[in-house]
Amino acid sequence: MKRLGIYGGTFNPVHMGHIRAAEAFYDAVELDELLIMPTYVSPHKEMEKGDDPVYRLEMATLAFEGNERNITVSDYEINKGGKSYTYLTLEHFSCTDTELYFLMGTDMLLSLEKWREPQRIMDLATIVLIRRENEPATKELIEAAVKRLKERFGARIEQVKVEPIELSSSEIREWISEGDSVYGLVPENVENYITSYRLYQSDPLYEAVRALVPKKRLKHIFGTEEEALRLALIYELDPEDAERLRIAALLHDITKYYTADEHISYLNGQGIEVEADAVKSGKTLHQLSGAYKARELFPDIVDEKVFDAIRYHTTARANMGILEKLMYLADYIEPNRTFPDCVTLRDYFYGRINKNEDKDEVLLDTLIMSLEMTVKDLFENGHPVHSDTINALEFLKGEK
Repeated sequence: MKRLGIYGGTFNPVHMGHIRAAEAFYDAVELDELLIMPTYVSPHKEMEKGDDPVYRLEMATLAFEGNERNITVSDYEINKGGKSYTYLTLEHFSCTDTELYFLMGTDMLLSLEKWREPQRIMDLATIVLIRRENEPATKELIEAAVKRLKERFGARIEQVKVEPIELSSSEIREWISEGDSVYGLVPENVENYITSYRLYQSDPLYEAVRALVPKKRLKHIFGTEEEALRLALIYELDPEDAERLRIAALLHDITKYYTADEHISYLNGQGIEVEADAVKSGKTLHQLSGAYKARELFPDIVDEKVFDAIRYHTTARANMGILEKLMYLADYIEPNRTFPDCVTLRDYFYGRINKNEDKDEVLLDTLIMSLEMTVKDLFENGHPVHSDTINALEFLKGEK
C-alpha cells in the first residue's frame, strides 16, 4: 500500500515552520509521498484582502523545490476553487491501493468534530497530530480530544513531536508590511518571490497595480520601480521627485494590455483625439492611454510631472525633463529585462557610472544609444517610427 500524506493550509506565506512540520510528518510516518495542499479558501477563515491563491501556490512550490523527500505541491484545491473542505480532498485522493494520512495541528484537532463531514474524514484517513506545545493544560485537552474522537468516530490518530519554530504566517506578513527583514524565516527563493511581486507591502498602490495589470507584467513593473529608485539616487532627485518617478514607474503600463480599439475608445471618451503616429505605431498607444488612466484613477498623486513621465516613457520626446528621461531609461534597463539591446544598454550605462564618469554625460549618451537602437530595430522590422522618437533623438544629438 502506498502511504500518501496530505498537509493542507493557506501557506500565506509558506515559512520555515511549515517546512519543518512537513519533513517531520514525512519521516515519522514513513510516507511514500507527501502532498502540500494550499487551500483556495479555508472553511475556517475568510479570504484576506489582497490574497491571491496563485501566489501562495507558487511560493509553496518554490519552498519545496529540491527537497530530498518525495514532497509535491498540489494545485487541486486551488484549481477546484470555492471553500476547501477536507473530506472532498480526501475523497479525491482516496483509492484502493493508497493509505491516506492527514496532518493537522493542535487547534485543528480540537475543533475536528465540528468540521464538515467529520466521520467521512476519519474513515478516509489516519489523523496525524503534530504537537509543538508542552503545556500540561494543552496536553490534557489533546488527550481528551483523542479519546473522544476514537470513541465517537473510530478515528485513527498518530502523534508526531517536533521542536517548535515559534513563527506564524500572520507574523511574517506583519513584519514585511512594516519593512522588517524576514531573512531566514522563509526560504530564500520565497523571500525573493515576495520581493519581486511586492507581496504583503503596506503601500496601497502595489495592491492597486496588481488589480489592474496581468500577473505576467508585474515583474517588469516592479523591476522598473526598483530601477527608477536606483536612478533617483544616482541623479540625486529630491524626495518629492523621487516619489513622482516611483509612482510613474508603477503606473506606466496599466493599460498595456488594451487592444488598439480599447485604447482609442478610452481616449476618445476622455476627449482626446489620438495622433496618427500613435495609431500607426500601435505599441505606443499604451503610454498615452496609461497617462490619462493613471490621472483618472489616482488624481491625488498623478500631477503633471508624473503624467508626462508616463506619457513619453516609450517614445521619448524632444526637450524631456529629468523625470521623463529617467522613466524612459528605467523602463528600458530594469533588471528583469533580458533582451540583447536591454542588456547591452544596461551594461553600457552602469559600466560608465561605476567608473565615476560625468553622470549627465552618461545619461545623454545612453539615451541617444537607446533611441538609435529603437529606430534601427523598428526600421529593420518594417515598423513605423513615432515622430516623437525621431524628434527626441535629434534633440539629444543637438545637445551632444
